[in-house]
Amino acid sequence: MIIYLSMIDNQVDRDKFEFIYDNYRYTMLYAARGELRDEYLAEDAVQEAFIAIAKNISYISIKDCNKLRRLVVIITKNKAVDIIRKREIRILMWRETHTS
Repeated sequence: MIIYLSMIDNQVDRDKFEFIYDNYRYTMLYAARGELRDEYLAEDAVQEAFIAIAKNISYISIKDCNKLRRLVVIITKNKAVDIIRKREIRILMWRETHTS
């Protein structure tokens, strides 16, 4: 978490990030596992989601827990989909270079 916190300038936003991290990291991992069906890739997606959250923490409100939960799950699922797309592109590129 120290790496994420180093990305954030002020203490109020650091506190918000810590709240999100402490309360939603397992929810985020569950969502990523559902998309990716792979523990290691799910952890990568959650890491990417936390980076995105840290970069945009000043725009995120923690007052409404339902909205916050939906937001972090959407961010996580989008990062998981990005990972799937990257893997599909790599597979297609490999097939193109290894099949003639």
